[in-house]
Amino acid sequence: MTKLKDHDQGVIQIADDVIAVVAGTAALEIDGVLPIAASIAPNNIAEMLMKKNFWKGIKIEKTEDGVCVEMQLLIKLGFKINDVSVAVQNRIKEALETMIGIDVVRVDVVVSGVVQERAKRARKPKIKPINKISRLVNL
Repeated sequence: MTKLKDHDQGVIQIADDVIAVVAGTAALEIDGVLPIAASIAPNNIAEMLMKKNFWKGIKIEKTEDGVCVEMQLLIKLGFKINDVSVAVQNRIKEALETMIGIDVVRVDVVVSGVVQERAKRARKPKIKPINKISRLVNL
């Protein structure tokens, strides 16, 4: 738990999982980013967010000055790795400071791979087999 404020009305604490969710969601807003769990459910981001191991690619470390975030991610093929990584760092820092009000000391981005998005498969039309009896009756 990260302690935010201690005042007359009580203490406000934020769970590390909440910080990880905000950081992960912010990173996914950047074009070219796939979470490390993309290998599990690459075609369904909503399903991926529900899986516990999605957030395992995000580490939160508390310091006296604030929090340090380390995030593992994949970059989509064709995007500039450095540009995407810097955009992720900036977006995570902005999201945590704005949404939670926590000081962000450092955001480390670990690019674990470059992947090509899978093309969506075209559905094949269902063809019903013709049985001999129905073919004879319809003639």
